[in-house]
Amino acid sequence: MIPSIKQIIAFIIVYVLTFVFASGQIVTIDNLAVTATSGLTMTIYGDFKNQNNGTIDNAGTITVSGNWTNNASNNVFSTNSGTVRMIGASVQTIGGTNSTFFYNLDLNNTNATTTRYTLARDQTIKNTLTLTVGLVDLSNNTLTIGTSASAVGTLSYTAGWLYGGTLKRWIGASTIADGSVAGMFPMGSSTGYRPFYVSAPSVRPSSGGSISVVHNNIAGNTPVSFTDIDITIDRVCNPYWAISIGNGLTGGTYNLRGEATDFTGITVYTFLRLTLAGSSVGVNASNAGSNTNPQVNRTGLTLAELTNNFHFSYPAAAALPIELLSFNAEPTSKEVKLIWITASEINTDYFTIERSEDGQLYQAVAIAKGAGNSSMKKYYSTTDFNPLDGLSFYRLCEYDFDGSVTCFPPVSVHFNKINSTLELVSSHYSNDHLVVTILSPVSENYKLDFYDALGKLIANQSGNLILGVQDITIPLTNKANGICLISLRTPNNFITKKIF
Repeated sequence: MIPSIKQIIAFIIVYVLTFVFASGQIVTIDNLAVTATSGLTMTIYGDFKNQNNGTIDNAGTITVSGNWTNNASNNVFSTNSGTVRMIGASVQTIGGTNSTFFYNLDLNNTNATTTRYTLARDQTIKNTLTLTVGLVDLSNNTLTIGTSASAVGTLSYTAGWLYGGTLKRWIGASTIADGSVAGMFPMGSSTGYRPFYVSAPSVRPSSGGSISVVHNNIAGNTPVSFTDIDITIDRVCNPYWAISIGNGLTGGTYNLRGEATDFTGITVYTFLRLTLAGSSVGVNASNAGSNTNPQVNRTGLTLAELTNNFHFSYPAAAALPIELLSFNAEPTSKEVKLIWITASEINTDYFTIERSEDGQLYQAVAIAKGAGNSSMKKYYSTTDFNPLDGLSFYRLCEYDFDGSVTCFPPVSVHFNKINSTLELVSSHYSNDHLVVTILSPVSENYKLDFYDALGKLIANQSGNLILGVQDITIPLTNKANGICLISLRTPNNFITKKIF
């Protein structure tokens, strides 16, 4: 079959764009009409810019490795078909002085960083948004799926999420199943995935319209006191999903589900509730998921109740009394410093530091006053001035005002009182590294060699020893099995130690 002039022109345009325009350059259409017929792929290795009312008749696929910019007052696309696929290896921006109405938009960026796309302008996807991988920074803009109640568009979801703005979805006058992608809003923060689902499984809307979701990430939690059916809510997590409706949406009965993969301190996810900041609407439903990925459900909301800010909330039994960020024991030449940081505290009276020789029986060695109730980072430190010689264990315990106590997992410390002997205290493997603990009575140069059972040198390290106990970390490109040998040489000493 002899190709048409239109097909020949399309082929030539595709060829030129993929061959001539290298990475980092800009392809600009300026009052130019471009056609990509069905089955053709137009590849742009660089940025794309629509300037002065250029148009694309796209029935194929346009792949872009750079930024997408629309500075024309008209829409880029003259037809309702085709796909734009963002496939860059660095962060890609979708913006310009005017919005683009994509038909299909596929986000499939291979950049190694978490955030892979930035919206610099409100954007609309008429048909299908395919979110394959990566985070989308909405930058206080709105991304809309669909154009009307009769053209609601679809979401094809694999991984990633949106944050820092609004996701707006059109819905029709039909039912939406619980947990279905038709009611999914893949939102989150810059660090955590926090999707939200809106469904209408039984009573559909009387007329279609739009639902918009914004996730606001605010650290900490707030003390409250209200009853949600059968329990008293004591705490509300400050992050929330803001839900709003528009474009003529009426009627319907709605179910909600909120999820989160980065909330800390949850010990009984079944106790969590999805409520407002100081009250509740609808009916609590059974939760699913886990403590690290709770799926918190709410059912039976009217349309008027849907427009609200929804939080995770809980009774005190559902969470630890504190959110502990870190707890460290740091030996020096004469003492052990104990340092810990909390992200939030609930009714915290005081802390104790407990010490154990065997990791079984503990005794308190220090006490520190707690913050009571706090949603801000708190930094604490105390000192054990008479640490045990050799290996010992420390743990942090928190006491509430009501006398209840929570103890956190212990950390180990190897402490040696300084004497006149250079000592290879211990060694262990950690993440493809050999960590050797050395006790030195003076500051001096050292050379550390690591040999396998056959006497072959596996790795070595040299540097400066400090007075006291220190860990020397040696990267291992080759691992050794069986009995190995460590030798430590200083200007005044040479010692060896066999390890398994």
